[in-house]
Amino acid sequence: MRYSTLITIPITVAIAVLLMACAPSPEAGPTAPSSPLPMSLTSPLLGTWQKVSTGSCAQPYPAVLQLQEGQIYTSQPGADQGFTLWDVGEYEVLSDREIRISTANDAMRSYRYALSEGTLTITDADDCDIQYRRV
Repeated sequence: MRYSTLITIPITVAIAVLLMACAPSPEAGPTAPSSPLPMSLTSPLLGTWQKVSTGSCAQPYPAVLQLQEGQIYTSQPGADQGFTLWDVGEYEVLSDREIRISTANDAMRSYRYALSEGTLTITDADDCDIQYRRV
């Protein structure tokens, strides 16, 4: 046996063992949040919301947004609206001012939000305020 073969085999085995040790365990499942948020942060947001914003920056956002228990949402586009950034997916309330929502391409994006007198204002990364009224 050649010297290079004697060195290559142990190195290959060592790399394989390291890769297997670093791979996620299939039975581990998805990583849970480090500490669940109190329901008091999520509860006020639950329900159906109708978009009241009419500005051009709010156009890609759905006309109706339904935030449901279990951190899932559904939406409905407006009558003349084609693509919307939010269709169906998951959301996560990160704090009393920040929410993360999955987009139509399944990317998770963070938004600022404020809730005041039945109006939910969600602010995107471009500082566009999308306002929704509770239905």
